[in-house]
Amino acid sequence: MNPKELLEHILFAKISIFTPMIEVDEIVPIIKKQIPEKPIKCRYEPLTRMGWEYECPSCEKAVGFNKFAFDYTDEDPYCPSCGQAIDWE
Repeated sequence: MNPKELLEHILFAKISIFTPMIEVDEIVPIIKKQIPEKPIKCRYEPLTRMGWEYECPSCEKAVGFNKFAFDYTDEDPYCPSCGQAIDWE
């Protein structure tokens, strides 16, 4: 079962059967971060001036390649700040 199917299953269970709401509400955000999302074009001007091209769709912090720092790459599958899975394709 992939993360998206698991999320749908949990949300269905939340509606159809009695489960403690606190547990479901804690699990859903964790599973959502495992579903890859496309990075967004960097809109924050200070970051673009520092060489960043993309930001995380969840936390809006810089991700991927930086043209001035060679230790960052667009091959990282997750945001280093929040753990959101990134879809680079």
